[in-house]
Amino acid sequence: MADTVSPFRYFFSRPIEVESFPATLVWLGSFVGYPLHYVFTFQSLNVISALSSKISLLSTVLLVAGLLYTFWLQWQRKIDIFMSSLLTILVVITVGKVFSPQYLIWVAPFVAYVGRCHWKWLLSWVVVATLTTIIFPFIFVDLPHIINYYPVVFARDLLMVAIVLALLYYGSRNKALVEEEEKSANHGVVEGRA
Repeated sequence: MADTVSPFRYFFSRPIEVESFPATLVWLGSFVGYPLHYVFTFQSLNVISALSSKISLLSTVLLVAGLLYTFWLQWQRKIDIFMSSLLTILVVITVGKVFSPQYLIWVAPFVAYVGRCHWKWLLSWVVVATLTTIIFPFIFVDLPHIINYYPVVFARDLLMVAIVLALLYYGSRNKALVEEEEKSANHGVVEGRA
């Protein structure tokens, strides 16, 4: 029973990892008078400033809201299980306090399946993967590299947020899958009679 709440304690006490979207918000705060510094804790490089707790709370609220909205879209049958799975992973990765490059491996099969061969999907994920490839080997070298590569991290994270928002918007604009399936079935019956 004692370890039941351990994951929640870990989640709330864990600082913001340097490559995550919340970290880019902390970085932007440094331009308006909230200095930041880097610490190596929780087996990763993290960023801390006076804004960290507020941004961490905002991140948690956005995480819960994004997941609930995704689940609601699936419940309403506006998105299928594959899009719901993709959005769930993307919301967790995008607004979570930790981002690791290997997380993109989790997303790749769903992007391939849901996006199929649409050029917008391909282009957006090639850009995300390219930016991540640029960031990863260089950002963790030393402090000057971190500071120099933050604009690239910000661009990648902003693109991921845009992708999530676009998918949520797309899902909210869809008619229920049941209606589409019924129309397809009825159309087939009408064609069969003709």
